Amino acid sequence: MSSVAPALVTKVDRIWMLAPFKKVWERRSREITLLAALGECIDRLFENPRSPGLNLETLRGPVGQSVLSARIDRSFRLILTPLAPREIGLLYFDNHDEAYRWVDRNRAQIPTMLTRVREIAPHVPISRTGSPIPVVQADEDAPLAVTSAAQWERMVEQGIERYLAYLDDEQKRIAELHASGLLLVKGGAGTGKTAVAIHRALWLAQQPSLDGLGPSRVLYLCFNRALATAVEQIVRALCGTWPANLEVRTIHGWCLNLLNAVTSQFAVGSEAVRQRTYREFGRLSADQRATLAPQLGPFVYEEIEQVVKANGLTDRAAYQNFNRRGRKIGLKQAARDAVWDVFERVQAWQQETAKLTWTDVPIRALAAWDAADEPPRYRAVVIDEGQDCTPVMIRLARRLISSSGQLTVLADPAQEIYDCGFQWTQRELRPRGGNTRWLRKTYRTTREVFDLARPLLEDDPDLADDLAQLAPPERRGDRPVALACADSAELHQEIVDRVVAATASRPANQIGVVASSHLQLSAVATELKARGVRHQLCGRGAGDIRLHEPSVKLLTMHAVKGLDFPEVFVLAPSDGERGWDADRDAECRRRFYVALTRSSDRLTIGLVYGRHHPLTARLSPACFEARGTRGREFANTAG
Repeated sequence: MSSVAPALVTKVDRIWMLAPFKKVWERRSREITLLAALGECIDRLFENPRSPGLNLETLRGPVGQSVLSARIDRSFRLILTPLAPREIGLLYFDNHDEAYRWVDRNRAQIPTMLTRVREIAPHVPISRTGSPIPVVQADEDAPLAVTSAAQWERMVEQGIERYLAYLDDEQKRIAELHASGLLLVKGGAGTGKTAVAIHRALWLAQQPSLDGLGPSRVLYLCFNRALATAVEQIVRALCGTWPANLEVRTIHGWCLNLLNAVTSQFAVGSEAVRQRTYREFGRLSADQRATLAPQLGPFVYEEIEQVVKANGLTDRAAYQNFNRRGRKIGLKQAARDAVWDVFERVQAWQQETAKLTWTDVPIRALAAWDAADEPPRYRAVVIDEGQDCTPVMIRLARRLISSSGQLTVLADPAQEIYDCGFQWTQRELRPRGGNTRWLRKTYRTTREVFDLARPLLEDDPDLADDLAQLAPPERRGDRPVALACADSAELHQEIVDRVVAATASRPANQIGVVASSHLQLSAVATELKARGVRHQLCGRGAGDIRLHEPSVKLLTMHAVKGLDFPEVFVLAPSDGERGWDADRDAECRRRFYVALTRSSDRLTIGLVYGRHHPLTARLSPACFEARGTRGREFANTAG
């Protein structure tokens, strides 16, 4: 049945679990000695597949698909197959005779067994690799249900893909709720909003259309590219093949596609528009500027973007009468007139130069949709991270669905980090009482992380009602660590040391490094590269996040929204850092809260003592363990 030493596998960079392997691995998960030997066999395949100790043999496989056998120990063999150059898939393992008989029985079916369900990292014990993402088979027509906090903890240990594929009973009811018009789903960090959004989109896509009439497509929208990419990968894992009538996009990506289809005469240049706004503010008369004092150009730019454009206000009277609650700074009629004068001048310049801000993009897309002869329509639209949507985005989403269509919006006001004014978006949504549902149970976050992060939000009166709906997590974990260092170089070295140590106990793709800026992430990436740690710097041209790739993920606090990792290292902002100004305190609190609650198991917060942001100093010493050369000083002054 076999021949010696195949030449077709000479180097291995990636190894994948396939479905038959997963089943036998789960069945034998308590056989620790066997799994240890299996892990050593896999490590040898990574190091040198032609190693004599592997005794790699070619078996008679189906036409066009090679099947090989590798030695685990004296009694057991591993069955594998090449998937691509330098990639192999694990099919099965058993004692020598049974493994070969399995190949004989399944030879004709092997080409149908090649779906990748999880990548295996080198030098990580196979017992820690975790069960793969559950693949929805033909006889599985419902999401698997979470029945206990202990089950959730096991899933958390196995990474984001695992628990985004599962729903508890409450989540499943919402995902499969028959609702017409709007459904608003609210929940805190870690309550499973993204999992519900994924399964709701899939469930809606599976519903039959009446007599084939009307649109059949379902559109999932979110705010950042990292989350959209993660959702795409999870949908593929859940479904095997991509549902033909499902689209997954970012809101701005969808809008840009529509605009590009009708015109190429525009460019997104928010900074150019910002500078033009400052210039036009400077051209106001002294009396007009006095009505806005002490506010200057930056305030006017934010007022135009966050109030005028975000709400789609099209004339001076609408702005004069608009309820600006949420902006914190009141404006009298004369001040609003001055703002509108600047807005009109900047708008005229934008028309001449075809320059847009990101807030302009959905406004232009809505206008393009209204002007189209046959605008795109969908049976349903699901919006994840809806707290970051502007009212204009909601108006566009309503246009996209037919009169009998369904719009689902999932949101957590506590995670609004773009200052889009969710209170205005909720007015635009106009949810009726029965059309608002709550996810109250917090799964992902441990009680220790919850207790550390929650006080960041408790001084915000706009969040009081929403926070009252959330139950504290049942799951316990380690206390977060506050790592206080003397300078940036020491901090980056300490963080990298701890990341390296973490990769010894869990797969690298279960570790996230989150920072307030790309500059900080680049410094950490340089250190990781020098230490030979595989990592992925996400965003800013570095490529989309690859969840399955066994690499540490580096993301900004904005890009990590909707994602999380069992172990997270947060590089806290510095005092005076751009974007963390005192006059944006509420937004900064929410952004820091998002960063801290990305951890599902262990959390480390890194800071430079003496230069740390006041928000970091507000963390309660009772909720963290102080470490680092300046840890004692930080603990004595925090809280």
